[in-house]
Amino acid sequence: MINLGRGDEARIEYENAAETLGQIGDLRYAEAIQGLATVELRAGNITGAVKLYDEAVRFLEIHEGGLSSSVASVLSASGLSLVSLGKFSAGEARIERALEIQRELFGNEHPTVGVTLANLAKSAYLQRDFSRTEEVCLHALAVFESLENLTHPKAITVQMTRAGVLFQQ
Repeated sequence: MINLGRGDEARIEYENAAETLGQIGDLRYAEAIQGLATVELRAGNITGAVKLYDEAVRFLEIHEGGLSSSVASVLSASGLSLVSLGKFSAGEARIERALEIQRELFGNEHPTVGVTLANLAKSAYLQRDFSRTEEVCLHALAVFESLENLTHPKAITVQMTRAGVLFQQ
């Protein structure tokens, strides 16, 4: 059983904050909605979490525009949630959109680009598309290597994912 801690209380606090912040149009509304999504994920309600992520994206796109790192972050998180539901196409579309935004904002050699590539590699691996997984892993590792950051937690995850692919072949 997953330890929900005081998840019900956290849900109430996030809901209260979201209601107040939403009424005044404060950008922290999206943070409160993401907090609610996290509570839903921990409770095993992935579908509910994805709906909340969508709400946060809509809010951020209206208030920050489509090209913001916040939008990319929420898109990537919701994409991973969809991937975990086995909705690979929809999940990858969100992750790839996040990657497009990040590349436009930061260029190709940025830690968030490497992290998002790692998320794409995870999706490909779960689909047992090992050639694509290896290709994306190598790209992600090149990003982390260019930043001299192969000790980044996601770089290590990518290395282990690639090792799993090599083992399968």
